[in-house]
Amino acid sequence: MQRQIVIATVTASLLAAAFICALSSYTAPTLF
Repeated sequence: MQRQIVIATVTASLLAAAFICALSSYTAPTLF
C-alpha cells in the first residue's frame, strides 16, 4: 500500500516537472 503511494507521488512529480519544462519552453520565446 505504501509503495503504491510512493510510486504515484514520484510519477506525479515527474509528470509535473515535464509539464513545467514543456510549458516554459513554449512560453520562453514569446516572453523574450
